Amino acid sequence: HSVVSNVRLVGGVPSSALNSYDLMEPELMEFPPRHHNSFQLSDATSASKDSLLFKSRLRYLMSSECNLGKTLKVEKMAYSGFGGSLHNLVKPSLYAMKYGYCLKFPKHSSLYGNLDNYFETFSAQSKLDQHSQCTTCSADDFEAEPPCDPKLEVQVGRFMAGNCRREMKIVDASAQDVVPRSFAKMAVMEAVSNVVSTLYEPSKKMQSSVADAKKSMNWPVDRNVIGLHVRRGDSCNDDSQEWRTVTCFPLSKYMQLVDRAATKYRIKDIFLTSEAPATFEETKKYPYYNWMFLNTTFTPVPSGKNIENAIDDGDLDGVSVGEDAHSNLLLLSEASVIIGKFTSNLPRLALEYKTGKTSLVCPYYSLDSSWCFAYGEEYPLSKLASDDVERHLVTKTEDQDFNDVHKFYC
Repeated sequence: HSVVSNVRLVGGVPSSALNSYDLMEPELMEFPPRHHNSFQLSDATSASKDSLLFKSRLRYLMSSECNLGKTLKVEKMAYSGFGGSLHNLVKPSLYAMKYGYCLKFPKHSSLYGNLDNYFETFSAQSKLDQHSQCTTCSADDFEAEPPCDPKLEVQVGRFMAGNCRREMKIVDASAQDVVPRSFAKMAVMEAVSNVVSTLYEPSKKMQSSVADAKKSMNWPVDRNVIGLHVRRGDSCNDDSQEWRTVTCFPLSKYMQLVDRAATKYRIKDIFLTSEAPATFEETKKYPYYNWMFLNTTFTPVPSGKNIENAIDDGDLDGVSVGEDAHSNLLLLSEASVIIGKFTSNLPRLALEYKTGKTSLVCPYYSLDSSWCFAYGEEYPLSKLASDDVERHLVTKTEDQDFNDVHKFYC
């Protein structure tokens, strides 16, 4: 088993080439899809005019210069894993972009501490206002807001806009229902990526931390790298969603995808992140790859707890957990190819951040779901993953269609 590494960098598909193409197809677990000639890898691209305008408008809405007469204020960060808490701000951002609200986000997370520790945008010294000129931010540039539904109850993924609780449905919606009309040609994935990369530009501290990490791992500068996330975190102990507990697989389960990507793109260097020390030990079975990883001796989430409870109870330090998660997110985004379980926020955020920064959708492989974003909404696993679940479940789900049973909050 050998792979050649002295080849040019992989690149990706220009995100503007997606247009209205929907990556949220449950069986689309590999991108670019095989035998799809519309998506050709490119070495480099520049952000489209629409993408630049989109980011400029979002920065304006978030800045103190915003003067639209109404504000969408998110009172607090989601009580969630690090990735979920970041994804929580995307729907309010898209809603504000579509209907013309100034945005006000919290500066602190009860779990992970001050957000300026991680993100430049949340810093008091942020240059947000200096780059927030918006020539297309008058009332005429936004859409008419739907009537307020006073019966809409509190639910994950919903938010207050002014004095009304709102929601933005994405599952089964069209791109026109999600993307502002000023950006009608923009795919949902590109819009989400533009939000993620704008909101979560890393702080100088995190940039320095990632640079030091790459140096310590001898991260190659002239070769492609696979970024691999083997999910073994607190969700693996979630008895309320049995399918999760039986699909937290060891590294060996991922190696078929790793071998396929390594052969196709001629890669031997792999950055690995996981929540279980045993995963790193397992790399010794595959010595023909050059494995790179950070700290492998960390405090696991205590059995019977989720990560939020563990932080609240003092079993884990929230800032350390947040910094570790953010470092791994950024390192995954530096890879040429991303592999993981897309039921996890981490690899999807890494893909979105990379897409927003480079305007390229890099190749990716998922073990259980297509790319998706619909925070607070249920989304089906792929049939391949669902069949896998059925083989392992103790409680069978006879006479029920797989996509009515095996879903996750995307």
